[in-house]
Amino acid sequence: MRTLYFYLLLALFLADARAQISVSPPALFINSTNRFGTFTVENKTAETQEVSIAFRFGYPASDSIGTMSMQYNDTIAEVQHSLTGWIKGFPRKFILPPGSQQIVRLNTQPPENLSDGMYWSRIVTSAQPQAKRIDTVRIGITTQINFVFDQITTVLYAKGALNTGIEITDPFIVEDSANVRLVWKTVKKGNAPYFGTVTVKILDEAGNVVDETIETLGIYVTMNKKASFDRNKLKPGKYTAEITLVTERNDIAPDNIIQLPPIVKKVAFTIK
Repeated sequence: MRTLYFYLLLALFLADARAQISVSPPALFINSTNRFGTFTVENKTAETQEVSIAFRFGYPASDSIGTMSMQYNDTIAEVQHSLTGWIKGFPRKFILPPGSQQIVRLNTQPPENLSDGMYWSRIVTSAQPQAKRIDTVRIGITTQINFVFDQITTVLYAKGALNTGIEITDPFIVEDSANVRLVWKTVKKGNAPYFGTVTVKILDEAGNVVDETIETLGIYVTMNKKASFDRNKLKPGKYTAEITLVTERNDIAPDNIIQLPPIVKKVAFTIK
């Protein structure tokens, strides 16, 4: 009898009730005063899960029109900002019965000559059912399918004096038959990421809000951002896009966010 092995890797960036596992908090903050931290892994399935913990440096990036992706291959930024080489998690592997939780403890051992700034890594929490699923393809051939679910969260380490900043530059409009997209460059400044929320309002000539988007931000490097709007809501005419950034997020405590005054940028454009 031959056995065929198929490994399916599903990358999940946000935990929800349907996921194999839930990891909290989504962002864990550690500092030079307290070099330790914990996060919780919960099994929300009806199956016993084999769970493993790993660390990988990465950050959100974008292309020229603001389409997001994770960048894991920036070796220059990794040398400057990564804590992957000096963080450990325990336990690194464990069995999690249905409905149970496991606390994972983190320990950081930063180098002695570490410069002031914020360093980070992605925590990759992988889970797969302990009982392997066997399907029969045809007589004499079976298939073993291992569904591996990854939850990606973040751990950050703060050392010394921190500062951050954002500058909005080079806005432009991209149109197609369904959407109007406002794209702008978000220039990152300082030695720490910028965490906050961006609201983009579209105002008509009378100052009425025609449409609006709200998105949380985690800006680690200079990148392009975009806000998309339904073209059917924008009749031909003149409009103003109002971009507002504030250092507030519902999922991160205010003490973990470097507070700055709101940033507002207005962009005039015309729909023909």
